[in-house]
Amino acid sequence: MINDIVKKRLEFIARTNGGVLRPVDVVEDAKDPDSPLHELFNWDVEEAAFEHWIHTARTIIARVKINITTETIVLKAPAYVRDPTLHGREQGYRETVSLRTDKDMAREVIAGEVQNVISALRRARNVAAALEMETEIDRLMEEFLDMRMRLKEAA
Repeated sequence: MINDIVKKRLEFIARTNGGVLRPVDVVEDAKDPDSPLHELFNWDVEEAAFEHWIHTARTIIARVKINITTETIVLKAPAYVRDPTLHGREQGYRETVSLRTDKDMAREVIAGEVQNVISALRRARNVAAALEMETEIDRLMEEFLDMRMRLKEAA
């Protein structure tokens, strides 16, 4: 029910702005206490600022890359990855190269990365289905689901 209300409001905002939905327009609409989007935002400036700082910190952590040189190519990988020993919404990162010596934790990190790809592919498939172009994404999805299963079996 809430999703339908939000969807309709977002459609209204887009229509009002020539078919373009921009985050700034959503925020402007949500500022109105009568907007159905109003309650979805944290209007406490201090709390909202802290949430934004945490998001910024995550972005900074994710942007730090390390160079990994193999015999033929140089890869850029995240210097830090989510700590696989944490559960749920617990926050924490580990230095990527420190996991080389712990194959079980390394496998968990890779499984988490594969899960992220699967989630992104699900979203892409839904978009592709709406555009009647899902065949290639279905093939990729199967490959990553197989990979996830192999990683779980190896654990």
